[in-house]
Amino acid sequence: MPAASSSSTAPERVFRCRAEEAIGGPCQRFLSQALCRVLTEYMSEAGPKTPIWVPEGHGARRADGETFPVEATFSRAETNGRALYTVFLRDVEERQRLRGLNLYLQDELRGSQAEGDLIGASEGLRAVMENVRQVAATDASVLLLGETGTGKEIIARAIHASSTRKDQALITLNCAAIPKDLVESELFGHEKGAFTGALARKLGRFELADKGTVFLDELGELPLDLQAKLLRVLQEGEFERVGGTETRRVDVRILAATNRDLARRARDGSFRADLYYRLNVFPITLPPLRHRKEDLPLLVQHFVRR
Repeated sequence: MPAASSSSTAPERVFRCRAEEAIGGPCQRFLSQALCRVLTEYMSEAGPKTPIWVPEGHGARRADGETFPVEATFSRAETNGRALYTVFLRDVEERQRLRGLNLYLQDELRGSQAEGDLIGASEGLRAVMENVRQVAATDASVLLLGETGTGKEIIARAIHASSTRKDQALITLNCAAIPKDLVESELFGHEKGAFTGALARKLGRFELADKGTVFLDELGELPLDLQAKLLRVLQEGEFERVGGTETRRVDVRILAATNRDLARRARDGSFRADLYYRLNVFPITLPPLRHRKEDLPLLVQHFVRR
């Protein structure tokens, strides 16, 4: 059974091979054994003549041997007296990623306040924006330091908006706002049944941010056991979902923020020193407003206009 041709580059990206390497060959090389059996039964004389939908629970194979979950639709048509069979595969995880990203962005919009750019023209703020300009075009990890309310999230958004990843998602997580026993699931996702209440598979923030940026606010509140897993993502780009055994790979840039003295905490052992040094590649310290008094008139004008 020859594989169908396609003018789209999407199948090449999904199956990690060029079209000319697949056209004319057996499509079974891209299907799991179980899915092949379903297709063979559908193509038999006793098989149905109408299209069928094969739900989740089956898999497909990429050219490099990696498997991934799919759902499928099989259909049959007559052409010149011969049966022509068509197989449509849908990447379940990609659909879940897009659905999760859509829900996440809806929550972001509902929870966001009307906020402009960082307001001010003081020397301290100009130094911060110069640092943003220098680091934005790189993939270096950035550690944003400063007191609560100094605008660390606004600076993180400015870095992302000026980076080569600006067309991809910026996914944020406030590590202090999530119960400690749920932070791992929020970061890395979980499989169905991984714990009480895990009624379906959930993709974590890192999967949602693949090819984009993750901003971890209040990083100093991250539990020690999760710091090792975050370090692995920084070093290897790998993790496992809670309750899962398959290693996932992502390409993300990490921005982090804290109002804690992580250098001191790394010295006393309450924060992993290796993680601190990996995140502290390009530190940016934001000055508090009391050190930017010349910005007060501009801020007053901004709030009056609002």
